[in-house]
Amino acid sequence: MRRLALASGALTLALGFARAASAETLDIEAVARLALQSGPELRAAREHAEAAHAQSKSAGGRLLPSVHVSDEYQHWDRPFAIGFPGLGLFVARKQDTNTFVVAGRQPLLGLLRGAHEYDAAGANAEAAKVSVKVGEADTREMVELEYLRLFQAKARVDIARAAEQELTQEVTETQARVKAGAQTNADLLRIQVAAAGARQDGIVADAEATVHRANLLAAIGRAPEETTTQFEPPTALLARVDVPVPAGSDALARRPEMKQATLRADAAEHEESARTFALLPEVDLEAAYQRVNGQVFAQESSAFVGIKADWAIWEWGASYNAKQAASAEARAAAADVEATRRRVLTEVTSAKAELAAVANAVALANQTIASAQEAYRVTAAQVRAGSGTTTDLLNAESALTQARLQLENARYAQAAVRVQLEHAMGGR
Repeated sequence: MRRLALASGALTLALGFARAASAETLDIEAVARLALQSGPELRAAREHAEAAHAQSKSAGGRLLPSVHVSDEYQHWDRPFAIGFPGLGLFVARKQDTNTFVVAGRQPLLGLLRGAHEYDAAGANAEAAKVSVKVGEADTREMVELEYLRLFQAKARVDIARAAEQELTQEVTETQARVKAGAQTNADLLRIQVAAAGARQDGIVADAEATVHRANLLAAIGRAPEETTTQFEPPTALLARVDVPVPAGSDALARRPEMKQATLRADAAEHEESARTFALLPEVDLEAAYQRVNGQVFAQESSAFVGIKADWAIWEWGASYNAKQAASAEARAAAADVEATRRRVLTEVTSAKAELAAVANAVALANQTIASAQEAYRVTAAQVRAGSGTTTDLLNAESALTQARLQLENARYAQAAVRVQLEHAMGGR
């Protein structure tokens, strides 16, 4: 039995060491890095960028000469022979024939269309590359805001527990005063109800913290219910100095969304030009070498160089309507650039105004909490001395709790607005 107990203790100790070894504490930078690496949306954006780059290279390759090789072997049911009087049969085609062709083609007039298609594909490839940066900026903002929400909820839990502890102490003291006849059971019940309300507030805040924690874990590719990963407090985000705000034109130059919209508009313009040139005839330079075996009347080896023109003069307006569609897309892309410009400027202006407002709220909350703490201390002393009422005590405690909440909410709101302003300006 002693050996069994020792083995059980050793196993418990080993499991404890294993859990401690598997535990991990992450700060905001580590969380953001993991989210950028593991996010499926970002992986998809990177693959789209790779595909767009390959499409750009494909469009460039179509500007160069193309070479085609073909070899055709045919086994006929019988040789083809021609009879001549007095001469007998003359075999014009053997039963087995073979035709080998090497042909090259270089577009001439089509280069006008192809060059614009290549430029459009290049602009789209650059826009796809920028879209990765857009996704990374959005992901970082989302992670930082969710990180702040997690610890804001934890701060609310701490405030609720502090209020509960204060009220629990008051319950104990009130019970003693009730026994002494200094207060009534109604006073005791009111304080007990207030303590239960503080406990309920803590439960609600703890549930919100669990939700925000699950969101962060999902963002870094881990199971939402996983318990070993811990997060460090966002000290750097809360202590970050005020964000220097550049001019609106600087924000426009730094925001990847503006570059993305501009590149897409450029691609749409090139696509419109390509569809315009597609209305012209196709003129290609051609050259070929052909070798024929098994046919007497066909030249065994031959080659040619020439020019081929092809013009679809009637196709029910397909090319014309494609050009009209490309024109509409170009106008839409230009409108998107203007819409993005207005949105960026609005986001910067709004974030600047919100930052000024929350800075004032933090200063006011710092002043209010000191007064609320002193008011609660004085009121509690008056109640103990018998000169204060339960109503005064509950009002003072409620005011102190609200002051604590206002301060924490203002601090986290200030940090969140700083994050949003940095995102609006194009990131750090």
